[in-house]
Amino acid sequence: MNKKSFIMYVDHLDVLDYMSDEQGGQLLKAVAAYHRGDEEALEKYLQDPVVQVAFVNIRNAFEANAEKYEAKCKQRQEAGRKGGLQKAENQRKGKKANARKVANSSKSKQNVANQADTVTDTGTGTDTEKVSTSVDINKERYSSEYPKKVELSLPPSSDSSSKTEFECLNEWMPQNTPFVLKLAMQMSEDEYLRLRRTYTKAQIADGLQALNNWKQLPKRRTSVYQSLSDELTRRYGQQK
Repeated sequence: MNKKSFIMYVDHLDVLDYMSDEQGGQLLKAVAAYHRGDEEALEKYLQDPVVQVAFVNIRNAFEANAEKYEAKCKQRQEAGRKGGLQKAENQRKGKKANARKVANSSKSKQNVANQADTVTDTGTGTDTEKVSTSVDINKERYSSEYPKKVELSLPPSSDSSSKTEFECLNEWMPQNTPFVLKLAMQMSEDEYLRLRRTYTKAQIADGLQALNNWKQLPKRRTSVYQSLSDELTRRYGQQK
């Protein structure tokens, strides 16, 4: 073991008081030879029995300290090994969790992409719209009892007790787009109907959810209508 230092206790020096200067010098040189691993020099300096006896006591202390030092080094190596294994395990779990998140995100995007909108114009001045989905998770978005499916077509004007499409939207937003509701200027029914002349309800829902995912929205924008109009134009263009 290569070491750059060693411990010599004050008690070891007491023996020098009972030795001649020559013996004391030989003892210190013997200590130096021992730590340098110079066996030939060590044997030379231990010719005097007095020096030899004094050195044996000091050497025993050196050996005890060396054993303690080696034990501590092994403990640190083992702790480092366990720490490295734990770090590797944490990284493995983190990568596995990230992979699951990516897979879930891809699946969610695919579900949205699979949603198809069909619009039928009867030619009588009445528009009816049906939303069909290819997977169960894409239920009707404007339902006030989401995920239970609710028809989205405009109610007959003769039925005053039915909820309007705009009312269904306002019931849908608190649960699905809470950040959008933090904007200072909320969308009026006239503004909503203006968008409905250009975009489907599913497209408007997608636009609102996209805005809701922008966490800085309440700090950057003030108008729901203007923000939604910009988002729909960016996504779908100026449809007719």
